[in-house]
Amino acid sequence: MKVYIRRITAVLTLITALIIVLFSISCKATASDSAFSVKFLSLTDGDCCLLNFPDGKVMLIDTGDGTDYSNTLIKSSLKEIGATKIDYLIISHPDTAHYLGTESVLSEYTIDKAYVPNISNLNALPKYNGTITSLIDSGTKIENPLIGKYIVGENYKVAFLSPNYGESINEFTESKLNNLSPIIYIEILGIRFILSGDADISQEQFIVDCYKSSIYNTLFKNIGGVNLSEIDFMMLGDGGSEKATSDEYLKLLTPKNAIISVAKNMYGSVSSKTISRLTETSKNVNILRTDINGSIRVKIDNNKGYEIKTGETI
Repeated sequence: MKVYIRRITAVLTLITALIIVLFSISCKATASDSAFSVKFLSLTDGDCCLLNFPDGKVMLIDTGDGTDYSNTLIKSSLKEIGATKIDYLIISHPDTAHYLGTESVLSEYTIDKAYVPNISNLNALPKYNGTITSLIDSGTKIENPLIGKYIVGENYKVAFLSPNYGESINEFTESKLNNLSPIIYIEILGIRFILSGDADISQEQFIVDCYKSSIYNTLFKNIGGVNLSEIDFMMLGDGGSEKATSDEYLKLLTPKNAIISVAKNMYGSVSSKTISRLTETSKNVNILRTDINGSIRVKIDNNKGYEIKTGETI
């Protein structure tokens, strides 16, 4: 009888050990499955970047051109990550391909805070004015992006490296509007991104000068600074056109991966000179394009690694 009891006890001990091991494996799998992500959407036209942060907060950077296809893709991408609201929206600048999808997002989601350019005469830009009015009417808190501002959370930080002016803008040339785009540094679990909107070479040079003169060390001291050397992911400015992505900027960033957000119907807008500068400066750079690869999703896990997936249905 005693031998029988000992055998039962041994079997129960073994079963308990197996349950513990299986539970541990299950927990690890769950952590991997819930990896945080940055997704660059392949829209009809324009840009949209969706970020899912470690603390569950959600950020949208631009909302595309407002076509049915683009709007549907943005909202389906939000549903995929289980978003119930948008914590942060950044509208880079008043180009319709960057903000017309905002009201579609507002139709299904609340937006807590929106960072939008400081423009004094909104009546001169009626469509953009309508979008800002809709945000205000919905209760969204409006703030202007400016060098030195930042967002910090659990294992991530977002820093505005530009623009370098606080006054409102009342000139509406293409160059002036494009350079309203903040150049944004994002770090999630040690993986670093630079997003440039449509900012041109003059704004890139401003970033280089600030970094070399240690201005950012002072501005972002409270969040541990910013590290622009050997960036993991760089989103090229102005859709890869010749107006952005200078040699000096590339030498500073030396990106491992380069993201080019460009519509399929914009063939030829990506400059061959820009691609040459990129490959000459960063010899082993991995170039990803939304017009060729489709949407681009970077999954970031708890072990400070990342996985890149591309395609229309990721």
